[in-house]
Amino acid sequence: MISSGLIFASARKFVIKNQTQLLTGASLFGLVATTVAAVQATPKAIEIIQAQTNLNNEKPTPIEIVQATWQCYIPTVIMGGLTAASIIFNHSINVKRVAALASAYTITEDRLRNYKKRIMARHGRKEIQAVDDEIAGEKMQETPLVDIVNTGTGDTLCYDAYSGRYFNGDIELIKRALNNLGRVLLSEDWVSLNSVYSDIGLPTTKLGEMVGFHIDDGQIEPRFSSHLTKEDKPCVVLDFYIEPKYMPL
Repeated sequence: MISSGLIFASARKFVIKNQTQLLTGASLFGLVATTVAAVQATPKAIEIIQAQTNLNNEKPTPIEIVQATWQCYIPTVIMGGLTAASIIFNHSINVKRVAALASAYTITEDRLRNYKKRIMARHGRKEIQAVDDEIAGEKMQETPLVDIVNTGTGDTLCYDAYSGRYFNGDIELIKRALNNLGRVLLSEDWVSLNSVYSDIGLPTTKLGEMVGFHIDDGQIEPRFSSHLTKEDKPCVVLDFYIEPKYMPL
């Protein structure tokens, strides 16, 4: 026989694990319930107002209407308050989770950067580049050559290692665009990845607005490597020596 303590522990674990989904459901239910309560209370309030009007033969003032009908809307106020509390609490949980994820990402990013620096110090930049190029090539070969973005700047088949998109472009124009963005970085301290995409003719992305390059990490250095796609077509992979990171708060 399952003990009540075990049932309580399982229920508590389920609630904690799914609290945001449960609060979202409660908020949606609360919005509906608040609307229903308001709709049900309105006819009662109208009856009270009409009765008061017939009794005095005068239309009641707004203050008199509130004094006569406020009790009709007690359920509506209660449901609205509980709904607002659910929404606020859910938002608070999500903010804490996002902050925790951002902190975990920052720690992981710092460790990766330090790890790369140690490897580079021992084996040199070329060794790191060779490994990064190999990883970028493998990722590219996992992406089917289906949609190719036409940037209107060239005919060289390229692959963006961060958004996973193939595009036709010109390597020299890409280099010039990144050089120009390097000057922007010196004056503004931050350049988003979307700025890179816009300047080389690629559509922007949601991720591209959140990550980018900070002047404290150095200049924007593109890294180009040549690989064959899964369909055996030559392709240039666009990557960076210093990876873009999340925008500083």
